[in-house]
Amino acid sequence: MAKPIVLAYRTAWNEADLPPAKVNYKTITHIAHSFAVADKMGLRFPEAKGTQTLIETAHKNGVQVTLAIGGAESNAALSALCATPAQTVALAKAVAKHVNALGYDGADVDWEHPENAADTKRLSAFVAALRAELPRPKLLTMAVPSTDWSGRWYDAPAILPHLDWAAVMSYDFFGPWGNTAGHHAALFAGKGVDPALSGTAAIAYWRDTKRFPASKLLLGIPLYARGFRTKNWGDTVTTPADKNQEGTYRALKAGTTHRDTVCATWETESGAVILSGDNPETAQIKGAWARKQALAGVFFWELSQDGDGKTLPSVIVAAARGFGK
Repeated sequence: MAKPIVLAYRTAWNEADLPPAKVNYKTITHIAHSFAVADKMGLRFPEAKGTQTLIETAHKNGVQVTLAIGGAESNAALSALCATPAQTVALAKAVAKHVNALGYDGADVDWEHPENAADTKRLSAFVAALRAELPRPKLLTMAVPSTDWSGRWYDAPAILPHLDWAAVMSYDFFGPWGNTAGHHAALFAGKGVDPALSGTAAIAYWRDTKRFPASKLLLGIPLYARGFRTKNWGDTVTTPADKNQEGTYRALKAGTTHRDTVCATWETESGAVILSGDNPETAQIKGAWARKQALAGVFFWELSQDGDGKTLPSVIVAAARGFGK
């Protein structure tokens, strides 16, 4: 079996929370530096000085760093920047120039998310153009959604040959956009929950429906929790303030593990708010499951949200242990 991939996304805006010198490089194999943000003028890259420090420190510790492009709600801007073949090539060249100049090991495409056939065509063309500008051994990877809601707009046969792996965002199954309280990163769907809203279904979708080989898929594990101001999973929650409870793993105390879903739960002292996410125990189970499925590895959003391994056990270390790393 190939060396397992343990990828962590790291945001440029949280650098003060976790400077490069304080990152635990012993477990992770790759960092996706987030983000090169798209707008109507082009891409805005993370600050160069901090980037170079991160890359140099990571490389000294045997960890590769890619530049993540896009991020949440980036579809409209990226699609506009790739409206014509000439624009697409120009954008790919700009990314490649920046990647090579700063010493990144490749690029990660976080085009979230195509919404129609035109977006599909532009995304596929951008991936092909980017691979042409960043030939192997440079890495070219992609973050992909967990269900067919957005996944239908990804042309797998067109993009697969160019990618080293796809990171399946197997989280955010429930949140403030819906009216039902539920585990946002369950590995298995709970009773009465749509079976598609689970990590197992997300991986099956990309492996069986989109025909990505398991060896090119990573299982996503969040380092944050989502929750609701209610007492029971499955409750209907309609008030915006009651649907938008959240927190990072680093800020939460250990909770109880629900083995039916493999997702940890935390409750406030008053019992009025319940949150779901992952803790070391559930992460280790997920890592072991990913290994059993012969996946390429696991990945995490976001690095600064993990425990430090001293005062709070690390979710990343636990998942990697489960995978056998």
